Amino acid sequence: MFLGLSGNNSRGKSPPEIGELLSLETMIIRYNKFEGSIPTEFGNLSNLQYLDLVVGTLSGSIPKELGKLKRLATTYLYQNYFSGKIPSEIGNMPSLV
Repeated sequence: MFLGLSGNNSRGKSPPEIGELLSLETMIIRYNKFEGSIPTEFGNLSNLQYLDLVVGTLSGSIPKELGKLKRLATTYLYQNYFSGKIPSEIGNMPSLV
């Protein structure tokens, strides 16, 4: 399953309900204006292989729950306003290249 919401200038918080799309393999939500942090529920997307959240207004820390995404091979998070360190759970993911 593919979710593409690029360039819609969507605003508000990233919907945590996306974390219920368990068949999702690719999520591209770049060039939007979602506020706040990445929902911890995104860590439930066990089939996710590609995550693209670039050029947005996301902030806060990157949730350690993303480290549960064992199939995630590619992720792009740049040009947001994240703070803190990258969680060690993400650094230990075997599928990231």
